[in-house]
Amino acid sequence: MVAAEPAAAGGLLQVQLPAPRARRGNVPRPPPVHREPRPRPGDRRGRPARAPRRGPPRRLRHRPCPPAAAPRPHPGRGARRLGAGAVGRAAGDDRHQSPGAGGPDDRRGRRVIALAAPPGWRGGPGAAPLDGRLPDPPHAAGRSRPAHRREDLAAPHPQLHVAVQSLSPKGEPAVALTDEARNAIADEAWGVAEKIKPSAASLDANRAYPGDHLDALAGAGLAGLLIPPEHGGKGGELTSLALACEAVGWADGSTGLVHLLPLCGSATIGAKATPEQAEAWLVPAASGDSLATLAFSERATGAHFYMPEIKAERSDGGYVLNGKKSFVTSGGHADLYPVLVNASGGEGLDVLVIQGNDEGVSFTGAWEGIGMTGNSSIEMVLDGVQIPADRIVGAEGDGQELVFNVVAPTFLIGLAAVNVGIAQAALDDTIQHVKTRKNAGGVLAELPTVQTEIAEMTIAVEEARALVMTAARAADAGDPAALPLVMQSKIGATETAIDVTGRAMEACGGLAYSKRLDIERYWRDGRAGSVMAPTNEVLKQWVGKLQTGLPLF
Repeated sequence: MVAAEPAAAGGLLQVQLPAPRARRGNVPRPPPVHREPRPRPGDRRGRPARAPRRGPPRRLRHRPCPPAAAPRPHPGRGARRLGAGAVGRAAGDDRHQSPGAGGPDDRRGRRVIALAAPPGWRGGPGAAPLDGRLPDPPHAAGRSRPAHRREDLAAPHPQLHVAVQSLSPKGEPAVALTDEARNAIADEAWGVAEKIKPSAASLDANRAYPGDHLDALAGAGLAGLLIPPEHGGKGGELTSLALACEAVGWADGSTGLVHLLPLCGSATIGAKATPEQAEAWLVPAASGDSLATLAFSERATGAHFYMPEIKAERSDGGYVLNGKKSFVTSGGHADLYPVLVNASGGEGLDVLVIQGNDEGVSFTGAWEGIGMTGNSSIEMVLDGVQIPADRIVGAEGDGQELVFNVVAPTFLIGLAAVNVGIAQAALDDTIQHVKTRKNAGGVLAELPTVQTEIAEMTIAVEEARALVMTAARAADAGDPAALPLVMQSKIGATETAIDVTGRAMEACGGLAYSKRLDIERYWRDGRAGSVMAPTNEVLKQWVGKLQTGLPLF
């Protein structure tokens, strides 16, 4: 409280303030007294020396070790079914699990994809292991075998036949081509590529379908690249597919895509074709007289083309299809359309072959993409289409196996190689341009920044090509590490195409932005692959799951 007292005449008002309360923390403390530490004997810093311990030393407590236990599979890592097999972990060291070791449920640390057992093998407890073993992956060639890999325990897993087997008729293992045969296929592809490349810009400007380019490829026998020789094809595998697709992609990205999808279609049919189907469908496809392209995607499924909504309904001993398929490459131009649908008999997927002239089949729209303009990727409408029972590929429910065992490796490797070709074409044109383009009394190639750009583009293309070829050879060899490699090849190659074509635009300057150079076409075509299903984002998730031992689905 403030107390005021009246002041004397002519004086000031006297104000008396209350004394402050003494509170804890406000009480003044005396200043500290500084004292020098007194040194003590035995310690430099003034601390007393520790006296030696007297008496017997302490005894350490020893706990008995538990007896060694047999290794157990990790809990919660059960197999997730994919058709007739599973994606999971099997074989903890670098050995392959034998058929008698409990089947694919023995999870010991190795990532495998199991979709089909070799013909003639009868598994089960106590079954004898298969003779031989899988070859080493390509990147291990020339290296000494690690000591922990014992030859007597390296019997192959009965279900590690992934891509090679699927490209052969009736599920029989394919015979690998020799290097001379592969080089011959590559030479034929590059010979055709050099002939069709000059007309690529015209097709792009007119948004025309590359029918003449497909005829030229068929004339060289490349339409039957993945069809067995007994049906008129070359009997190729993924390695020869990569070599050929890079050449075609170098000539024209649109032609590379339009050529790839019929190869996937014929490979899908050939994986489980009956003799009658092979004679009616594969022989004409090998000669180029017939074109078979996939019709798997649907608008509602997006990047997950392996999850269709259309279901096959039974009718009069056959099937009835209703619905729409989107992004059908060569829609309206192909003769055969393997269609992925839900099986009529319950769970699972079926692949049914539709002919372009079947009643109820129609195509709508036009391709209006910014790139890959020489294409006809449009919508297919199925309105009560009657499909005879003999047009199913394999048996009912085999569709999922065909998707992951045939379509996926073929499409991913082929598309990756096409994008390597696009990147190589952009690099070649950039080098040619900077060597001749005048700049301040010299040429662009003399600028250090341009030289660095060319070097980085070259390294990126070589890295992408090496990844694609490594993945293709690993898949052809049946290597269990091929599955993530195939996925990585598509990711790496398509992202390289985006990066290299973008660098080409910068190195070539304003002319690259115009139609005077093909760089802008490469730039547009190079952006399509990353968003093609399965998209790069989906593939990255799958690779991450495989690397960490998680199921794909």
